[in-house]
Amino acid sequence: MVKSGFLRNVEGQIMTMNTLKLTEFSNNDKQIRALINDVSESLMKNNRFHVPGLGTFSTCTRKPTSDRAACKATMFRACAELRDYASGGPVPVVTGSHTKVVQLIIEAMQSEVGVDIPGFGCMAVVPVSGKNPKLIFHASKEFNGALGV
Repeated sequence: MVKSGFLRNVEGQIMTMNTLKLTEFSNNDKQIRALINDVSESLMKNNRFHVPGLGTFSTCTRKPTSDRAACKATMFRACAELRDYASGGPVPVVTGSHTKVVQLIIEAMQSEVGVDIPGFGCMAVVPVSGKNPKLIFHASKEFNGALGV
């Protein structure tokens, strides 16, 4: 079982204190939860939620296919600054009430395996041969369940 507050890579390993610089603040669990709560509250109202330096979370309705019915999906679009950073550009400027935790997430996304944020989902930079990398977010079942997705 994944404990809340610990950022894990997608292989389930807890990211180390040195890797994430968690010593900079002791209440990371509260800050992670605050970000998740703000995103989920906005999405439940069918509003987008923009995180400066990271990107925008939103929902959409996926069209039905032969394999599944129409359903609601959580989406993420990385901001231009984060996409540029993932391609070797400068670190994005992060502002707002979630600054410290967003900086940690951005750093952790750059690791080879990305980062799993308990109760939220997996975020990663995925290399694409001959192209700019893709920045992905796969919402967790727990997060999608809370949104009714």
